[in-house]
Amino acid sequence: MIFPQTSLEIQSLMNDEVQESLHLDYKEARAVGKTPHQKTEIAKHVSAFANSDGGVLVYGIKEAGHLPNSITGIDHSQFTREFFEQTIKSNLSSPSPNFTINQIPINKKESVFVIKVEKSYGTPHQWKKDKTFYKRYNFESVVMENYEIDDIRNRRQVAPSLVNVKAVVGPNLVVYLEVSNIGEETAENVIFKIPEELNEWIEERKIKPLKEGIKFLSPKEKRLFWYGISHTVMSENSKYPNQFEIELTYFNPSISQNITEHFQIDLKSYLGSNIEKSDIYTQGEKMEKAIKDLTNEIKKINSNLSSLVNISSNSGLDLSVTTLRNIKHILKDEEFEKIDPTGQNYLVFSEVLGVDRNLASDLEQFFWSGNQLNGLKDVKDITDDIIKKIEKYFILDGEIS
Repeated sequence: MIFPQTSLEIQSLMNDEVQESLHLDYKEARAVGKTPHQKTEIAKHVSAFANSDGGVLVYGIKEAGHLPNSITGIDHSQFTREFFEQTIKSNLSSPSPNFTINQIPINKKESVFVIKVEKSYGTPHQWKKDKTFYKRYNFESVVMENYEIDDIRNRRQVAPSLVNVKAVVGPNLVVYLEVSNIGEETAENVIFKIPEELNEWIEERKIKPLKEGIKFLSPKEKRLFWYGISHTVMSENSKYPNQFEIELTYFNPSISQNITEHFQIDLKSYLGSNIEKSDIYTQGEKMEKAIKDLTNEIKKINSNLSSLVNISSNSGLDLSVTTLRNIKHILKDEEFEKIDPTGQNYLVFSEVLGVDRNLASDLEQFFWSGNQLNGLKDVKDITDDIIKKIEKYFILDGEIS
């Protein structure tokens, strides 16, 4: 596909008399339009290429008999690259097709604008002006038949989605944003367009992948990003939004093309529903039961052997090193060895501090990404007594504030 990027390449189109085709269309300066209706036709022609096999629109070249006749140029003080981009996106049904715009100056006042449009997979694009779908046919943009629109939707079977974004609720009631590769190819250069209301969450959690993108996302690979505790983020007073849209773009190697997709996240939809246990969690339960059964069997064996063995070790006890150390502390009337709170499960906080599940979950969330104490006093329902226990039983970096 021809995609001029310099003034020399524009001149080459003229010199070589490159003819318009299914993938190339010339538009003179006045095609940009003086009226609002004329301006929106830019989007119409872009949609026609996207609904067909992709192509290139060159604004600023006049044609005659489908051959380039003269370079008319477009006043770039009045019409900018941003103008073309906004005109296309605002006049087509969402999501807009993938396209690239090159502005090529030909003199101090004028430029040629080249728009490269990618073939769309699975999403036909509709011109909002007349709510009609167009395609590229010979040298024109013509109305599509219904079967042709269905054919575009069926393209998704040829190029299935690789990346999925959804909210998941774990068995411990922690809400995660899950980004996963659900395909058989590696998704490359996964770039996220995050709504502004999520910026605070990203900054607090220091989530680089959502800010900088993911270079490679392998098949079946999953990334989990902690969003919060369910009872907090699903409430009306949630610090973070519980309804939002995420747009992502990635390169699909099977079709050698960038794909843009939109995902709607609605945490409120989980209210009143049961949480399905994941396969990993279910397997964990099975393993836990198997270990308990094995432990019971070992106990029976030990019971039978007890009459043959008077002592099991030099100390007469089968205890862990940590347990022995803490026994030593008890005998000397010393404090227990402290625990690092980073990454601990809420059950640890509940048992050690004697707090309810909600507060324990909030503390798990607070210490999840690091042992930073700034803001601990702002955790809901925390008291001075609990803070004293935290200081007593946990390893802390810095002073609590």
